Amino acid sequence: MAQRIKDMEMPLVIVTDKFSHWAFPYTDYVFEAHSAVKTYWDSTAAINVVLNLMIDAIAVKLGPKAL
Repeated sequence: MAQRIKDMEMPLVIVTDKFSHWAFPYTDYVFEAHSAVKTYWDSTAAINVVLNLMIDAIAVKLGPKAL
């Protein structure tokens, strides 16, 4: 899908952890969040923060149209 979006010259935003580097050939808009923490299982908290901040920025930009 990423290749098709690139071929169509559409903007593509990828949010991933720091261990996945596959997105860079497809877009300049790659947000890498740290998921490695000192627990048994990695945490997706940082990825959720990045996504929440992006959604908030879009809502602020749209203003009342976001509702």
